[in-house]
Amino acid sequence: MKTIGLVIISFLLGCVLWGQSTQAFAGDLEDLQHALATTPQGIQLQNYFVPGTSLNNHAKIVNSQNSLVHNTQAVRLTNSESQVGSIWSTPKNTFKLNEPQTVSMWLYFGGAASWVADVDPLKAPTGDGMAFVLQNDLRGVSATTQMPGDKPLGETLGVWGADTDPKDSSPAQVASSAIQKSWAVEFDSYINNDTSFEGAGKWNSFDVSQDATQPIRFPHIASNYPGDSNSYQKNKVRGSGFWGSGFGADVSYFTSLNHNGLIQGNNFQFLSDHQWHHFTLRYAPQVGTDTTKGQISYTFNDKDPKTGVALPGLKQTVELDKSKVDNGTHETQWGFTGATGALSENNLVVFDQVPDLVEVSADTHMADLTQGTNVAQTQMVRERDQVQLNYQVKYLNGTEKWNDVIADLKVPKNIALSSGSMTLASDPEHPATIDAADLKRNEVTRSITTGLSATSAGATFSFTGKVKDGTGPVAPLTSQFRGKEAVAETSTPEFTVDPTLDLKLALPSSLYVDPGKGAQITGKVQIGDPAWRNSDVHLQMSINGQSFEEPLKDSDPRGVVNVDLPATLITKKTNTLTVTAVGPDPSHNSQTKTMTIYIGELAFTSATPQVTFKGKLTGTMQRLACAQPLDLTITDTREKGNGWHLEAVASQLKRADGRALDGDVQYFRDGQLLSLNAAQTVASHTNDGVNTRTHISSENNQGLLLQVGGGAISGDYSGRVSWLLMNTP
Repeated sequence: MKTIGLVIISFLLGCVLWGQSTQAFAGDLEDLQHALATTPQGIQLQNYFVPGTSLNNHAKIVNSQNSLVHNTQAVRLTNSESQVGSIWSTPKNTFKLNEPQTVSMWLYFGGAASWVADVDPLKAPTGDGMAFVLQNDLRGVSATTQMPGDKPLGETLGVWGADTDPKDSSPAQVASSAIQKSWAVEFDSYINNDTSFEGAGKWNSFDVSQDATQPIRFPHIASNYPGDSNSYQKNKVRGSGFWGSGFGADVSYFTSLNHNGLIQGNNFQFLSDHQWHHFTLRYAPQVGTDTTKGQISYTFNDKDPKTGVALPGLKQTVELDKSKVDNGTHETQWGFTGATGALSENNLVVFDQVPDLVEVSADTHMADLTQGTNVAQTQMVRERDQVQLNYQVKYLNGTEKWNDVIADLKVPKNIALSSGSMTLASDPEHPATIDAADLKRNEVTRSITTGLSATSAGATFSFTGKVKDGTGPVAPLTSQFRGKEAVAETSTPEFTVDPTLDLKLALPSSLYVDPGKGAQITGKVQIGDPAWRNSDVHLQMSINGQSFEEPLKDSDPRGVVNVDLPATLITKKTNTLTVTAVGPDPSHNSQTKTMTIYIGELAFTSATPQVTFKGKLTGTMQRLACAQPLDLTITDTREKGNGWHLEAVASQLKRADGRALDGDVQYFRDGQLLSLNAAQTVASHTNDGVNTRTHISSENNQGLLLQVGGGAISGDYSGRVSWLLMNTP
């Protein structure tokens, strides 16, 4: 007989992880603060929910810290590792199985700590998630997964059964430890896919898929009945080596969960990304004519977390077997559960609609009145189109009145509003006018003081305005109707502002032409419709009571204006020309542009009528300056490039008795004295198109001078200086 000796050596391993725990706690707190500071608009919850009373329940209702939202609270299910949390509806706020129901909410799943520089997209940063639950468990608000030693098992999310016995080949025991008479949709942020012999019965295999074509590798959303053994699958696994070959320990079983209505991400930030995610669940009380079943459709990420704009989201539809959740009352308690294991996670929920309280909806309709189109369908308006926006909120059903409703409406800034009104469905004949100051801001905040109910089931805010100039895309804007019991949001459609025909003349608003000459009108028309050719666009012109029409030329570049206006139409010194661009679609004519055409002239516009020279005779030659300055102004409004020169000639100065002065009038220019006994050029100029006036003056011995000879005799002398303005350089 041989004896087998077995020596067992045991020892303790110690590991101090204070730093890691401190960081984990700090990361959770920082993330929680971020979550509460960015909560979307929701409702207050204390009247509709109560935290679960199970052991180790960490759920609580907390206030939003976001200053941009109003009267909003969140459910915080878990905020650290090894926790379970649940919150349940009150008896007055049940889920009716024989009536349509809608519940919508914002969900938050935490994320990697801020000091983690490179987040691995293939590794879970948090765990384990939470679940939306319908239940009629006899434990009521104490219902949760029965866990061994009351130790939270993250895999269960606080609602699924506990997989703790590796030798049990039947899923009945797992199902019996779950919340009974229940249906749940899970938001699973951690993948439990251990198929090893050693991992069997260690609550870490629910995500082992039974469908090889659809493996579960990333965080996901799925649904089933936690208390039904058919929701689980037992999987046999054999051990290996010495321990797996004998003593009856060679076979174990791990449990996987059947995932109905699966929505799966493609990395581990699908849920846990420090962002709020919107989720809407809609329930229809029968499938076709079968009233024993209901139909549940749930959609994830159906709103943009930053703008609130509606998105298609990810959607699944499943059937609900009422017999598996109904206790005969045709209604269930409902709420959320969550759990964490070795990893922590901030699981939070903000509700904007809860079932059987009030169900409301909101929508926006934008019409282009000029084109007669629905902007949501065409996704296009044109500059200066007249548009109308209607924001409508409806009370659909509920057990309570929707109280304290505030409409917070936003209109795209590129629409200049001209009017606005609010009309209650209960009083359609008496719309209330919106203040002009609100219209100018394109934002309206208005209280619906009567609230909304079955007898006052809606309100419509209607605005009219004009699209401003400026092309390009316009992003949707989200408006809110928030009340005590629910929040409804709606967004304007995304659209593009296309250009209308816009005449843009490439010349000043005024133009000078020479007498007897025509004018060349040049400019540019921006043609919005690519199908239009130049010749499809006509210029309607009017000047001095004469109207005519001129098409653009196909031979010119696109949109170029080049029109010769004949001199016969320019009949006044000042002529007003109006121009309008007209296309095949008369609703999109350009604005009328006005141009003033002046007949150019070259003329003196001011002149000193008389100059005087005074002096005392000395018997020698002397030069005298004007007693007052010479002042001549010449205006040239002819076309650019024209020139002129000015000549001056003076007569002989004489006394009244006819005696001539010994001397002559001279002009000082550029350091030279020019005798004006004969005509002399004293100034010249070429028109540069900018400076139309030239000023000529005489001061400080510059300009006109009188040279007096030594033989001059005293007396009063007079004469004339003639200025000759020539229209050549």
